Amino acid sequence: MQRSRWKSFAFLAAEAGLIVTAAMVGGPAWTGLVVLALLAEVVAGSHLAGLAWLLPAFGWLAAARFTANRELFFPFAITLAAFMACRLRQRSPAAATPAAAVGIIAFLGIRLAQQATWQVLATEAGVAAGILLVIAAGCRWLPEQAWVTGGIMAVAGVLAYAGLAL
Repeated sequence: MQRSRWKSFAFLAAEAGLIVTAAMVGGPAWTGLVVLALLAEVVAGSHLAGLAWLLPAFGWLAAARFTANRELFFPFAITLAAFMACRLRQRSPAAATPAAAVGIIAFLGIRLAQQATWQVLATEAGVAAGILLVIAAGCRWLPEQAWVTGGIMAVAGVLAYAGLAL
């Protein structure tokens, strides 16, 4: 029982650290996306090791901050959406695609609130929809293994970054 309490405490401390980091580096809107990803991890079973999969997304967040390139929030958000899909597919394969879609819709809602132009929103939505298909296909047809999770998240982030060129 004592060991279980320490695991729970460590998980909560790690979650709090991720939320604080997102708030300080990205601001409130992007913290909201992190909270969605953390909720996905809670549904997936609240594994401390599962939170490590958020590090690639936080890499995009750090890159956005240190380069002052706000466009890098797009790969950050898409990587979080891929995380949500990969973590929830362990619980229910049917939940993977809707989980990623929720992350993408939240991203587009943030961009709408930021008053992005309709042309920019349409481009981001189109690129995100294409990436959602890649995430869904990966979650559906690839084995549920760590290298697959990493691969899906990496491919999603790189596709989002490449989509910035459109």
